[in-house]
Amino acid sequence: MRQRVVTAFLLAVPALLALALASPWPLACLGAITVLIGGREADSLLKTRLPVCTISAFLGYALLAWTYSTLAWALPTGQDPKGVYSFNTAFLCAAMCLGVSSVAVPKRLRLGDCGHLIAGFWVAAPLLAILLLHCRGVAGTDKAWFLSPALMALVPVWAGDIAAIFTGKAFGKRPLAPKISPKKTVEGSVANLLAAVLVAWLLGRLLHIPDVRAIGAGLAVGILGQAGDLFESWLKRRVDVKDSGTLLPGHGGVLDRIDSVLFAAPAVALILLS
Repeated sequence: MRQRVVTAFLLAVPALLALALASPWPLACLGAITVLIGGREADSLLKTRLPVCTISAFLGYALLAWTYSTLAWALPTGQDPKGVYSFNTAFLCAAMCLGVSSVAVPKRLRLGDCGHLIAGFWVAAPLLAILLLHCRGVAGTDKAWFLSPALMALVPVWAGDIAAIFTGKAFGKRPLAPKISPKKTVEGSVANLLAAVLVAWLLGRLLHIPDVRAIGAGLAVGILGQAGDLFESWLKRRVDVKDSGTLLPGHGGVLDRIDSVLFAAPAVALILLS
């Protein structure tokens, strides 16, 4: 547990620093690194012949990240191209759904590596959604440091995970999905949902986000974040591996650390940017 906490802290620090800067570029670069590693792990999980997930995830991310960052940096302070952000958020949610379906579909239904190529969206789309939220905040401030709206896609996830772990250990009795993830409990799942909603509401107050949207984002995190965790657990069982990688002590791979964010971020962006 101690190693897991230390690793999580070391990962959270650069993410929070990038989100605190009123510039899109540090977060865009951090996302690019994450996409490269996550794409490689996806290739490993799916046993691709070529690094198609890595290539599609990185190229798709790099192109749109550059576009979002340039747009946010070039806009006059306070100008908010809401239509642009709303359209792109809907696009990212669609890409996410397409990527998940291509990962989940039986191999016999795939045409060569085409399904694996689309699977790269599973990794890229959520990280682009986080960057999109951050860019909207950057476009509306002239300060060097600020509270990024993208925190709404991350902090409630972390709070929910922590609540689930400690509640599950202390009070967990009923298994949530024993065939997929035996250690998860119904009690931990409920604690995750409640913590995510509470933290999202409190954070929304700090960010001046309407209560309805903040609570909606919290519900999305509490439900879809856990769905993302279970989805990756199911995928790992399907290919008979324990972790998506070995890079992070106490966690496994990058996908193991961000699996909840992968499902929650597009939904949060859709709620906050629509």
